[in-house]
This record gives sequence, structure tokens and C-alpha cells, in this order.
Amino acid sequence: MYFKGNKSSVNYGSLEITYNNVIFYKIIKFLLDKIEAMALRDKSFSAFYLRGVLAAEGSCKLNKRLSSLNGVRITAVKQKERQFYEKILRKLNIHFTTYGKDIEIVRFPDFIKLYNYDAFKICTQNRKKFVLGLYNIKQFKLLKRLLPFTKKKFTAKEFCNRNKITQSTAYNWCLKTFCKNGILARERIKQFSLRPLTASLSKIIPVKLPDKFVLRESGLNYLRIYQEMQREIENV
Repeated sequence: MYFKGNKSSVNYGSLEITYNNVIFYKIIKFLLDKIEAMALRDKSFSAFYLRGVLAAEGSCKLNKRLSSLNGVRITAVKQKERQFYEKILRKLNIHFTTYGKDIEIVRFPDFIKLYNYDAFKICTQNRKKFVLGLYNIKQFKLLKRLLPFTKKKFTAKEFCNRNKITQSTAYNWCLKTFCKNGILARERIKQFSLRPLTASLSKIIPVKLPDKFVLRESGLNYLRIYQEMQREIENV
């Protein structure tokens, strides 16, 4: 029995107990094999397993200046363990990149998946860090501009007036990006009017109206997550 003195154990310390027993080892090995098989068979078990992995081996990288989330890292020195963690992430459709002993998750959609799976549930300290970093990420700083329009359609002009930005900025910076990423749907609206040609003959001509935008289900889900995190941070 001994205490480790590494950096990660400064606050709480760590204790390792060794028990040498062949039968006990075989029982534990049998249970671990069963757990790993279950984790790869069903997504709900994969999510539970990932919580344990992140509690033991996971960490969050935050931008020091903005307190925004840069990435989530899983460190595994043993190649066999690392390869199994990769299988778990693939099962959950979470994109990752492996650098040596580290598995890095850096994309916004994958952060959202981690949030939905409540991946940091076990380690409250890392969960607070993850939620704060995700709340401050640049994508949510853009998305929160859509909060006034969760229950109604809107035009670019209405979006600009609400957020105090120019219409060209709204189109090129926000609205086009939201449509491209499946957050907004764009409706092109046309009306028709009659233009008199003679006393008894008129011509039907189209009249273009400003496009309407409406939040898709994915956009509403992002805003729901943003508001959930906001309440959680305010209640800390």
C-alpha cells in the first residue's frame, strides 16, 4: 500500500491497494470482459462506460482568455485500452483524433453529443469546467442571437434590428451559416399581382417578398442546451 505523489493527486491524493489472488483476478477479469462486451453492444451502455473513462482519464482544455472549450482529452498509456476507448467513441458517433497516448475531441457537434450523454456526470469538477467552457464557446455566442425567434418566423431585417447589426453582416455572417449548418430553414416567398395592360386585359406578375427564416429542430435543441447551461451556471 502506498500513496502516489503525482500532480493529479495533489488535492485529494490517491491510494493503491494490492491484493494477490488468482481466483479473485479471474473473477474481476471475467466481469470486465462482460462489461466491455455490453459497452460495445448498446449505445446506452457505451455512454455509461464513457462516463467512467472520462472520470478516470478525461480532462477539458479551456481557452485561458475566453474560458471557452477548446477540446476534451482522454489519456491512455496502454494501446489496448486506447483502442477500446476509440471503439466506444465510434459507437457513440463521436469524432476524435489520436495523438500518441491522447485521444482528442475538438468539434462543436461532438461537444453537444458529450453534453447530451452527460459524459462528465461522475466527475463534478470536470463537469463544471466542461459546461462553463461549452457555454462560452463561440458557436453559442452566435446561436443565442436566435433566442427571440424560437416561436416565430422572422426576416433578415427583424434579425438585424433585434441584434443591432447591419443586414449584409446578418446574411454573410449569421443567417447563411445557420442555414448551411441546418439550424435555420429559409422560405422564399412570392406573391402575384395583376398589372393592367388594356381595359380588359391584365398581366400576372410575381412580387418578391423578404425571405422568412425559421428555426429547425436542431437549432431549437441547441438553444435548449444553452438555456440549461445558463441556469446551471447561475445556480452554482
